[in-house]
Amino acid sequence: MSNSKIASMKDRARSTAVSDLKLLDTLPEERFDRIVRLAMALMEMPYAFVNLVDKERIWAKSTHDNVPYESTRDQSICNFAIRNTLPTVIEDTLLDENVHHLNYVVNSPKFRCYVGVPLTYNGEVVGALCTLDTKPDKVSAQKIQLLSDLAKIVENEFLNVQLEQESHGLRAQKKAWRDLSNKLQSRDQLSGLRSHALELVANGTPLKSTFHEMIEGVEREFPDMICSILLLDEIGEKVTRCYGPSLPDVYNKALIGLEIGHGVGSCGTAAALAERVIVSDIFSHAYWANFLPLAEQAQVKACWSEPILASDGQVLGTFAIYHREIRKPQEIEFRLIEQSAHLASIAIERDRANKLIWQQANYDALTCLPNRELSAVHINVAISNAQRNQQSFALMFLDLDRFKEVNDTLGHDAGDLLLIEASKRIQSCVRASDSVARLGGDEFVVLLNNVEGQQGVEKIASHILQVLTKGFKLKSDIAHISASIGVTFFPQDGLTLDVLMKNADQAMYQAKESGRDRFSYFTQEMREEANERHILSEDLRRAIKNDELVLYYQPIVDLTTGKIIVAEALVRWLHPTRGMLYPEDFIALSDDRGLIFPLTQWVINQASKQSLEWVQLHNHSFKVSVNTSLRQYTDNGRHSEQWLVDLEKNETNVQHLIFEVSEQLLVEPSPLVISKIARLKKLGIELAIDDFGTGYSSLIHIKKLGVDYLKIDKQFIANITASDDGKVLYEAIIAMTNKLGTKVVSEGIEQPQQLKILQEFGCELGQGYYLAYPLTAKALTERLAQQ
Repeated sequence: MSNSKIASMKDRARSTAVSDLKLLDTLPEERFDRIVRLAMALMEMPYAFVNLVDKERIWAKSTHDNVPYESTRDQSICNFAIRNTLPTVIEDTLLDENVHHLNYVVNSPKFRCYVGVPLTYNGEVVGALCTLDTKPDKVSAQKIQLLSDLAKIVENEFLNVQLEQESHGLRAQKKAWRDLSNKLQSRDQLSGLRSHALELVANGTPLKSTFHEMIEGVEREFPDMICSILLLDEIGEKVTRCYGPSLPDVYNKALIGLEIGHGVGSCGTAAALAERVIVSDIFSHAYWANFLPLAEQAQVKACWSEPILASDGQVLGTFAIYHREIRKPQEIEFRLIEQSAHLASIAIERDRANKLIWQQANYDALTCLPNRELSAVHINVAISNAQRNQQSFALMFLDLDRFKEVNDTLGHDAGDLLLIEASKRIQSCVRASDSVARLGGDEFVVLLNNVEGQQGVEKIASHILQVLTKGFKLKSDIAHISASIGVTFFPQDGLTLDVLMKNADQAMYQAKESGRDRFSYFTQEMREEANERHILSEDLRRAIKNDELVLYYQPIVDLTTGKIIVAEALVRWLHPTRGMLYPEDFIALSDDRGLIFPLTQWVINQASKQSLEWVQLHNHSFKVSVNTSLRQYTDNGRHSEQWLVDLEKNETNVQHLIFEVSEQLLVEPSPLVISKIARLKKLGIELAIDDFGTGYSSLIHIKKLGVDYLKIDKQFIANITASDDGKVLYEAIIAMTNKLGTKVVSEGIEQPQQLKILQEFGCELGQGYYLAYPLTAKALTERLAQQ
């Protein structure tokens, strides 16, 4: 017999076994969902499925996120797993020729690791219990054995399904005989249903299970009925959940997201009007005009819907009874639908109360941040993830300075307002992947996941300190506080929650002892480096106020005439103990610590005064170039806007300035950037792009932003004498830039042959030590006078 015939026979046998199991296209069940959750936990993987293999598809009875899933067989890894009786382990799918091309490997979620154990029923492999990860992984034999043990439990549940089906058939027969012999009185029927529903609620049964059992109870007592429960969103406008186990899946899915309203079927109308709706003939009623295809698929002809009302009258959803025949409700059915809606309301409000209790147990009531208990869970999860992925994370312990003074002087109400606002400010400084928790009082914990090095952590800590020093408006009062932050790293400083919390706490006290309003690292080396940077930033803050800064001016020369027509202002810092400091010593620090705006404003003020003096004495077209930070164009905060407002107030004093900014400005400039540039241009300020050619900018944006000068990085200048390719590239840049109406400034001219080549290329402007070193204002004034 050929292999194809053998495979065909196996497929037919498998298909028969899957069909006999009678689980395809059924609702999720907790017994299988529980196994999936356990598999994910044991295997430490984020995805798990109980998959069944149909004729042409793979269908999931249970998934990691309870979202329905199915796939064609040729696009499923499980299609290969079912060919073996032993577990299938693929540690890296991209290296496996059978699966590397599959959709879920190539596209999202990009599965990389797969472990699947075949599931048998009636002697045939009917599916697989599988776990997956988006990262390749080495899977231990112990884990594979654990997953195999779970697969045995799934197979036992298959046998239980068979027994339940047989038992259900026997019960149905028994009930039919009982109904024929002695029909229960309607009052007893309703009483039994009510008692069972209340028992489910009292036992804390999950809402989904409660609804399913309520519906099954009604349908069991009244076999000609089909019931469903719809739940609305929090604002009562859309359907978010649909529980109708006897209705087709396509029917239930079609109702998810449906907007309620008058005339939107029986349930949509009942929810919108908050009153019962009776439709005895679906196919002749206006409410159902847009839903007849669904009614045909469900084979229903009558629908009665009762709104589920909360104790305050809010519409929570609807309870509906369907019939397969055209008919009007009897008295018992009016009482049944009313009672069922009321019981559903009790179940929903109990579920909400349980969620509220959980919220109160895990979140701080004042700030709505995670509390100490939930924070511990988050940190332990971060430890597990970091160990598995070989990553690092940082933990910050933050304590507000002088908070007790606010409570003592302004009262606890004001203190509460401050804590609420402080929590919001702290949250605004971290990423979505990070978390902030309040431990109690004025203590907070910040968890920074997946960090690389201390610089990023330091930037966040500095930002937190900066935002907390701004005044807090507490009704009619203004309060000022600061914070002390301790920082520790996993795994460098500790491997457990207790150790990390202790380290961060110690580092925080170190910050307080060092003067508050700062952060401190747990390790001595990092602490010293951070303290050094903090001291230097505080010195810079003082230097700006005390005029410890001075400007030097490096000439930019017209390469045709040799005349100086522009001077670039270069800031120097005459530190009282460290001596002369240059921009590379403090500019990056000023950007990190939020000092770039006052520093730049100081430079602008000095440069504008000097430019006016030179214009009046020597040349009306003379300009001074000032270096600005990219943040001044991309930031949408208060400082950025105030910087522009101050310039607009002093319009006449800035008309002879050029603002230089890095070429990153040319990388897809946002509408915010474009609008700020337009405001500067309106003041007569020209724009220069500095260090062009070092990044990934595009010439296409030069025209859009109205760039006046393009300063070519000195590396290009070095290359024009080193190779012909360098000359060709530079000449092309000059030609294209001139076409755009932008002037080229060649930086870093240090040799006479470089100057000669640039003059031959037609480059207009140049700057470099061969032409002139940076000069004091006095020295440049003398040069201009000689010129």
